[in-house]
Amino acid sequence: AQDFGLNADKEYQFEILAISENNDSVRTVLNIRAYFKVDAVFTSPMGFLLQSSDKKVMLDVLASKTPGYGFIANSEEIYEHMKNGAEPFNEIDLIYTSHTHTCHFDAVLLFNTMMHNPSAIAVMNQDVKNAMNSYFTDNPDLLNRVFAPEIPINSFIDTTLAGIKIRLTNIVHESSSMFCINLMLDSIPFVHFDDYNNLTAANYKTIGFTQLPND
Repeated sequence: AQDFGLNADKEYQFEILAISENNDSVRTVLNIRAYFKVDAVFTSPMGFLLQSSDKKVMLDVLASKTPGYGFIANSEEIYEHMKNGAEPFNEIDLIYTSHTHTCHFDAVLLFNTMMHNPSAIAVMNQDVKNAMNSYFTDNPDLLNRVFAPEIPINSFIDTTLAGIKIRLTNIVHESSSMFCINLMLDSIPFVHFDDYNNLTAANYKTIGFTQLPND
């Protein structure tokens, strides 16, 4: 079997030449379309663990034991699995934390997840990085895997991290700011953001919506 390294949702053309013993030849063209799925696992109160054919991404998965704001917390078992890097919270490529609210962020979990996933890149805003300062001071090598860009409000940057194309948008959130993320896994686009009811039309356009959601 030949591994052609096919990407998802793309069409490929192969030309096959068959030659017989008497040198007759037949040339055949095959059009092949490849598809992959991306598994998404929800974690309380508003996180998602995405797994594609070759990447594993955490989006605001690492919430506190006490997320507040009336949200339901993850069970103690799930929290401990996160903390210990147990399956499915292992072999992570990208760890994304949008902001420091406890329904999105737990410093102990983020530190442990980085330690248990030594190849993972941690994406965070400056507030999260500052909140992690004591952990980074004691473990300075972790900073080599931190991506915490300073992005002006209502602006975005496009980059590629861990082989994943992403867009980070910085928007106002309560008295501070937070990131929104767009990313591409197996040619499938994803977007993750908070503050559904408070985003402006310009914000929605920046993170990939052509019109305002009406529900």
